[in-house]
Amino acid sequence: MGYKRLSVGQGTGVSPAMFGEALRAQRISIGMTQQKLARLAGVSVRTLRYIEQCQIARPRPESVRRLAEAADLDPALVPYPHLAGFAHKSATAPEIGVLGPLLARVADEPVDIGSSKQRCLLGLLALQAGGVVSRDEIIDVLWENSPPATCTGLVHSYASRLRRELGMRTQDGVNADWDIVATRDGYQLLVGPNQLDSLRFGGFVDQARASAAADKELAFLLLGRALDCWRGPLLADTAPRLRQHPAGVALSQRRLSAALTYADIAGDLGRHDEVIDHLLELSYHEPLHEGLHARLMVALVRSGQKANALRVFEGIRRSLTEELGVAPGAELQAVHLGILREDTAAEHPATGRRRAVSRSRPPAQVPARVSGFVGRSRDARQIATLLTDDSTPVVAIVGMPGVGKTSLALQVAHQTREQFTDGQLYANLRGHSRQARREPVDLLGEFLRSLGVPADQVPDSAEEASALWRTMVRDRTMLIVLDDVADTDQVRPLVPGNDTSVLLLTSRNRLPGLVASNGARTVSLEVLGRDECRTLLTRLVGAARSAAEPEALDELVELCGHVPLALSVAGAQLAEQPGLRLSDYVEGLRAGDLLDMLRIQGDNHLSVRTALDLSYRRLDPRSQGLLRALGSVPADGVTRTEAAALIGTHQRDADMLLDTLARAHMIQQVLPGRYRLHHLVHRYAVECGRSVPGNVDEVVRLPALDGYRSGPVSAGMVGA
Repeated sequence: MGYKRLSVGQGTGVSPAMFGEALRAQRISIGMTQQKLARLAGVSVRTLRYIEQCQIARPRPESVRRLAEAADLDPALVPYPHLAGFAHKSATAPEIGVLGPLLARVADEPVDIGSSKQRCLLGLLALQAGGVVSRDEIIDVLWENSPPATCTGLVHSYASRLRRELGMRTQDGVNADWDIVATRDGYQLLVGPNQLDSLRFGGFVDQARASAAADKELAFLLLGRALDCWRGPLLADTAPRLRQHPAGVALSQRRLSAALTYADIAGDLGRHDEVIDHLLELSYHEPLHEGLHARLMVALVRSGQKANALRVFEGIRRSLTEELGVAPGAELQAVHLGILREDTAAEHPATGRRRAVSRSRPPAQVPARVSGFVGRSRDARQIATLLTDDSTPVVAIVGMPGVGKTSLALQVAHQTREQFTDGQLYANLRGHSRQARREPVDLLGEFLRSLGVPADQVPDSAEEASALWRTMVRDRTMLIVLDDVADTDQVRPLVPGNDTSVLLLTSRNRLPGLVASNGARTVSLEVLGRDECRTLLTRLVGAARSAAEPEALDELVELCGHVPLALSVAGAQLAEQPGLRLSDYVEGLRAGDLLDMLRIQGDNHLSVRTALDLSYRRLDPRSQGLLRALGSVPADGVTRTEAAALIGTHQRDADMLLDTLARAHMIQQVLPGRYRLHHLVHRYAVECGRSVPGNVDEVVRLPALDGYRSGPVSAGMVGA
């Protein structure tokens, strides 16, 4: 600002040689280096050097225009007539500056603005140039809560002196483009777009925004020129109340926003070194702005200044801790981690702008797929399709205990492994386990460490850890498998924030909260079909034994209720006793305690009773009571009215309890208002009812239900 524009008159026929000589002379006269002029004009230093040395016979018109504009060269010195109308500052036009200490110039000479009150008035009018500033607002800013009785007259006097000092009063009267006008409501500063630095700044920013999509190079140039308009903090030498005026705060915020965008575009163009000075200066005045410091760290490390980038992080970390009592947020931590890992591709979590990724071997934590997996081809295809849908962040496989949710999840995870190029993470959340359930903060810490975050940099709070998790996953394509989820709260912090990573989870409970808030897609697993059950058993016991006793094989399928867990346990027991006839084994199951017999000794994971018991124990006491009561009626179920009568409660309460059991897949709604229990669940409910003294006597007997209580339980009543 205040550059003295070199001119040699309005001659015509300017040659490229004359332009180069004039450009060099102008650059030297305003004290600008070749590097800075080249940066402002968006050309290479080599191009500028060749033009100034007259080694280019016909320089590109666009380069000429940009250089002439950046150096504020007289249009008469431009060798291309069609470019002669570019915008430039007038050397003699009066101007006001608020982007730094307040200043005014007339005929390129600084003007003494006067007293602090006059300076404050000019600054206030300049912040709202073109608009009317009311007298009340002026008085409030100038004197706060103690204005003198003569304040209105003083404001008029200040305005008159400013007009006189700034050359706004002339013999010809009022200059409509350069004046302070008194209106009925207040005062108004009239200035042209090139007479106030904040207007020039805003014009460059608006042009940059308009051109960003089509021409990033031009947007980068314009933002650089916009930021060059600033000489320091806004109105740095005036009263704090003026700098804190809403118009002033908005202008400072616009500078910050322009600087952040400038840094982001620099990342796309690979011109990090050119933004360091602007970001460094602004960081002094915004010591707690994490996004600004993150971008400064990126620019420094990309410019080969890794040590300085780490110093920036340490500085803001200390400031945040001492002044706010908080740790750096996810964005800063991710940048810091990227620098430590020399993974500068992980530098822009706020913008997602990355280059080649330098990472260690992707995690591959998914356990081996289940041996002898059969069926589920339609379900597997559906899940695989959902996993590749960008609009699906969560896929939930839900179903009753033992129905094969985990086996299917592992099968699909291995089938789709190649689609998730940045790896697969896995955790058992122990939602239905004798062990304590996993909490989100522990899972986040585990996953963050798997992605390379040092243990001492993993946040302690779930909220901060979740934010860092989303940052680390943002530009990765990953599958996260969460087995045995208890409820929505256990997994919501783990939902990735991008479109390329997916949570695949299994749960015995329907999770409507994830559907509503996170767009989860649910796949409900039913028990296996008859043919799939036969195939599963045949693989375990052998084709010869199965073919020798097909009726016993079918009866075993029914006794196991088509449930994969029960079938697998039965098949494993038969495989251990190759001499045992299938029919004898089936007879033993019929005569004994079915639930107790369908287990592998010493392995609680392979026990039908344990699986059902873990689900039962997660129910609230009233839901447990309804399940026990349902054991006193046939397995093909009851209506909602009958369920209410069974436990002697109002219909609304019964409906709520039925819904709880249905969400936990302990009962199934087969028709609107009618529910049934799976064969194995019904047996379990019967046993629970017997184990609770007085359970049957406490229920309200409907006449229609009395005959059911003593009726036999049919093994054929399965939920297949």
